[in-house]
Amino acid sequence: MRYFLPIFCVLIVLPFSASAQNKFYNYANICPKNWESQACLSTVSQIVYDMVTLYEKGLNNISRPNHIPALKEKCAAATAAANGEFPAYAMQSAYTECANNLYELSEQTSLKPQAESYQALIGAVLCLSKDPSCSGIESQLIRKRQQ
Repeated sequence: MRYFLPIFCVLIVLPFSASAQNKFYNYANICPKNWESQACLSTVSQIVYDMVTLYEKGLNNISRPNHIPALKEKCAAATAAANGEFPAYAMQSAYTECANNLYELSEQTSLKPQAESYQALIGAVLCLSKDPSCSGIESQLIRKRQQ
């Protein structure tokens, strides 16, 4: 079963650090038409790692640390491609599990994940699963990198 937070496929990179901006730049430049490449999977995993780290801090800030073990358990595999090579089908599964867990946690705690990072994760899930909406996601990413 797949369920995700509603997304709007517009990538905005202005409020991020230079490192985060670079990851989104890489995402927009590497991933369209190359979702199964190790370079794309690595970039998505780096974005997920940063998002999960911020979400963990957010859970601590709202005094909900009891949710952190589930977050780490369900999203650990989604960060794996940042440090190694893994098959795209395995990463698709890991990304889906992490996205679903973030959705569940956001429903339980009212704490939403960082929007642009979550959009990047959902975009990767949809494109790796050959969802018809991937063409729209890719079009927006290509337009973004041409700006």
